[in-house]
Amino acid sequence: MFKTKNHSLINQIIDCCRTKNIDLELIKVKSHSMNHWNDKADKLVKEGLISDLLLEVQDITTSSIRVVPIWRNKLIDSPLRTFVNITTMISYEYE
Repeated sequence: MFKTKNHSLINQIIDCCRTKNIDLELIKVKSHSMNHWNDKADKLVKEGLISDLLLEVQDITTSSIRVVPIWRNKLIDSPLRTFVNITTMISYEYE
């Protein structure tokens, strides 16, 4: 599970779907595919990046995961091995 990017967000979506009995199907769409809905999602993401609105999401620990990795009071939401490798590499560069 920790090899997946944004695993905490994905877990929250899955938990929400289970709670509300929603069937959700995620489909990978190739970028720049001229897909109307993908283009609309890209536009909304770009608008969100420059927005001053903030969405706060509570951390939810699912029953299958007992540990949520945190570093410097921030949730690690990338693959742990990658995070450790990058953090180690950066710390050696500054020494």
